[in-house]
Amino acid sequence: MMVLLGSQVIFDRFFPAPEVPEQFEDKERANAEGGSKKEPNQVPAEESQPTSPSVQPPVGEGRAELPAGEEQNEVEPPESRTTPGAQERYPLRYIGLGSLDPKSDARALVTLSSYGGSVVRLELNSEQYRDIQDHRGYLGHLVGSPHPQGWQVEFVGRGAPADQAGLQAGDVIQRVTLGTSESAVGQLEDLENILKESKPGEQLKVTFVRNGQPADPLTVTLTARPLAIMQPEMGGDSLESFQPGLHDAFSLVLRLNQIDERKRLRGEPVIEGAALRDSHWKVTKQGPLEVVFELPLPQHDLVLTKRFQLAAVPESERANPDYKAYHLWLELAIENTRNEKRKIAYQLGGPTGMPTEGWWYSRKIGRSWGGGGLRDVAAHSLVDGANLISTAEIVEQLESKESGAVNLQLASGQSNPLAYVGTETQYFAAILIPFDEQEEGNQYFKSYEGIVVGDRPPEPSQVYKTNVTSQLSSVTKTIEPQGTLRQKFQIFTGPKKRSLLQQYETPGFPESVNLSELIYYGWAIWGFFARPLTDVLNFFYSIIPNYAVAIVLLTVLVRLCMFPLSRKQALNAQKMQELQPEIKKVSEKYKGDMEKRSKALQDLYRKKKVNPLAGCLPLFIQMPIFIGLYRALMTDVALRQAPLVSKSFPWADNLAAPDMFLRWDTLIPLPFLTSASGWLGPYLNILPLVTIVLFILQQKLFMPPPTDEQSAMQQKIMKYMMVFMGFLFFKVPSGLCLYFIVSSLWGIGERKLLPKSSPVATNETEKEESPQRKGSSVAPAKARSEKAKKKRRRKK
Repeated sequence: MMVLLGSQVIFDRFFPAPEVPEQFEDKERANAEGGSKKEPNQVPAEESQPTSPSVQPPVGEGRAELPAGEEQNEVEPPESRTTPGAQERYPLRYIGLGSLDPKSDARALVTLSSYGGSVVRLELNSEQYRDIQDHRGYLGHLVGSPHPQGWQVEFVGRGAPADQAGLQAGDVIQRVTLGTSESAVGQLEDLENILKESKPGEQLKVTFVRNGQPADPLTVTLTARPLAIMQPEMGGDSLESFQPGLHDAFSLVLRLNQIDERKRLRGEPVIEGAALRDSHWKVTKQGPLEVVFELPLPQHDLVLTKRFQLAAVPESERANPDYKAYHLWLELAIENTRNEKRKIAYQLGGPTGMPTEGWWYSRKIGRSWGGGGLRDVAAHSLVDGANLISTAEIVEQLESKESGAVNLQLASGQSNPLAYVGTETQYFAAILIPFDEQEEGNQYFKSYEGIVVGDRPPEPSQVYKTNVTSQLSSVTKTIEPQGTLRQKFQIFTGPKKRSLLQQYETPGFPESVNLSELIYYGWAIWGFFARPLTDVLNFFYSIIPNYAVAIVLLTVLVRLCMFPLSRKQALNAQKMQELQPEIKKVSEKYKGDMEKRSKALQDLYRKKKVNPLAGCLPLFIQMPIFIGLYRALMTDVALRQAPLVSKSFPWADNLAAPDMFLRWDTLIPLPFLTSASGWLGPYLNILPLVTIVLFILQQKLFMPPPTDEQSAMQQKIMKYMMVFMGFLFFKVPSGLCLYFIVSSLWGIGERKLLPKSSPVATNETEKEESPQRKGSSVAPAKARSEKAKKKRRRKK
């Protein structure tokens, strides 16, 4: 078990958790994109600009999406148009692509908004990827507005429980009943309040009005909440309901950095007449898997288009979890309506609102000496290779007001194309892969950087929850008269599963790169062991579909493979323990002479054929295997949401998280210990305690007794270290604790079943001092020889 302790210490030393910036003030913060100040609960500078009600209406004024399969060419009413030369104003709309039904032709439900032509929310529909923090029943994210008769639904996603029960856009919800609880609904908060105590599988009765007439009540069967890869957020917390202007920026928003000779300076929100992110785009086409937004800029004679298309899953592949359909296509088009050449440069924001699950216990391996953050920016360019910008780095750059942009246009003139850029968490990623059909090498981009979106969480301990994303800036491109500049992106939005990520390659890139490198184990030697161990773990799972059993079998297999080394180490330790009495005598005899004591001990080891350092070699050989297995268990998304016993058993239902036996932060109100950011966390965990008890038991059973005061002090320190290790292990995922427990039990059994060696013979020093063995009447051979010599001399 010393190997396990050593591996943990090494991990904490070389891969610590990311540092929180020292200066953290609860005050007005600079905007991440421009440095301008803003009040809390506001979006960045561009979005917070005042707009007229017709540009930024309440949520309920948006129009509902079309039924699945229908398309439309939008024709705006005359009253929505403005004076010639001014930017037109369009109504706020929410559109859904895909479905939450796992049996549908999509892997996700994507909610988009005409507000900025952006992605509001993307939810995976696989039952394997559910929200592991929010255990309430799920109705579906509804968008609507207050109505004189109740609360009117303006948008409900396809495949959501409410949609499957028959709720439609335009319906007015008046009352809902859950069990014995009943509540009138006048706003979305009323609906959220009654769902706070709900559980998946419960039924919600909805009383509503359709087309002005009372309709038969609907019964909605609540489901487990799906995992949202992107979602609205404010201050590090996700938002159930939101209004334009009262949230962080949505995902995949666009901004123009240059129009002809007019450049947007850093800190300047927008170029005049080109406000893209706080404008409502026109919906020109809509289908079940595709939507097209358009925004004319009459002042600059430009027309911008954003086309989103969700990947489809063929019916024959819907049961295949590794089918390549976890992506969304984004095509940008900038049309020049003038009869002259134009210079254009743009900036594309990345995915926002990535999952914050496990922010108080998760640990991600970084590519630098510091550990990764909760949500980091990942990128790969030809010259720089794979790069990971942690949350702490991005926040620190905001504090210092320094630019963290990574240049892709090198001063040397060397080509440095971009393979991908995006945001990742421990188990999920949202990555933009450029598809450039016009130029080789994807040299379309000038730089990328990690930015803070909106406000940071006010508590310093929750800085890891800061909403960060990537920001990609293009080079200045020339558009021919009446020509169009186009750029296409494939956006991966799914789990960091190696078999899936390997399919997402970067076309046009000079080197062979795919997204599987997002799964990072640290040094190459750890990955060398971690990859095959992960494959073996999944193999065992395919035989016995329980990852707890698979971890036990994997641990047994690893210990069996290392049995010859561990047996040699155990035998050597056993011999050393049997030599302790003689070692103690030698130490007492040469107590004042270190040189003679050392020589005498070396002679003793040589005569008894014992090597005190023989146990070190097995330790060094085993360490890469143990750390590789540790890394494999920490990065495998399959352990997330995998239960220790079964899904119906409430304890340890997620092997990628602590077992969380009992919530004790209210029972023991000591923030430095039991708060979410405290040493132990808000839950009492049982498996780490069992792990530490086994470590201490191993130490007591197999550590040789001390031979002097110094060794006695060392053993006491080791006991205290075990207690300290308990603090380090307390928030370790339960899957790792299970491995430690099985490995410790194997080690104890291995030592207990090891055959005892024969007692070590008395050393030469003791023979000289003792003429006769204890309990024996036979004189030593040397004494008999001396007596014989004396008799011969007397006879002579």
